[in-house]
Amino acid sequence: MSVNRDDLEVILTEFPRQELKKIASERDIEVDSTKVEDYIESIKRDSWTNEGLQNLVGRLNRVLEENEPMGFYICEISDGPDLEEFADSLETRNPAEFNDDGEPVESGYDIDEVSEKELTYRNWKVQEKSEFNRITGTPRYYTDISMTSVRIDAEEGRVYMNTKNYLKAKSIRGFLKDEGFELEEVGHKTLTPESAKEQVESFVDEMEEKLEEVNNE
Repeated sequence: MSVNRDDLEVILTEFPRQELKKIASERDIEVDSTKVEDYIESIKRDSWTNEGLQNLVGRLNRVLEENEPMGFYICEISDGPDLEEFADSLETRNPAEFNDDGEPVESGYDIDEVSEKELTYRNWKVQEKSEFNRITGTPRYYTDISMTSVRIDAEEGRVYMNTKNYLKAKSIRGFLKDEGFELEEVGHKTLTPESAKEQVESFVDEMEEKLEEVNNE
């Protein structure tokens, strides 16, 4: 039984770009582009079995669980620059750099999804740190990697920030205001915590419905 390419595309569109790069690398697929849609098209053209499709569904579930944000801060947006131009500006000014395994090695911005109405980007921080080990009497050097994700939904008029740190959310808001976005205060003055939770649950429910449709084929 041949694999339904439409179902395959639905699944692939839910993967973040870094995971698509890993899938392409594992299948020895060369993609001469950094765009998500080009990765999806190249991977979709590869040879797939139904077993491979089901494994991909399982992989997507794991990725969604691993990438589930720890918390959301939300503020309303009334106006702002063109999202596609803003996304290009972020990556042009300060693009994040990754090694062959898809791990960040340089701080910067990574665009996950972008359209006229919606933009999701990640801000990676890669810092070399050290701490003194009292037991051994020697310093320990390590690389600290952190990431915050921001989703700007112009159609809903909301900005979602996946951080539990209120000051970090305020910092993101300040950055976006400097970039020309008109935003309300961070928090839940105009959007209650229950409503914010509903937004997240709605996305999860929609994704589960899509996966269930694929599993029932």
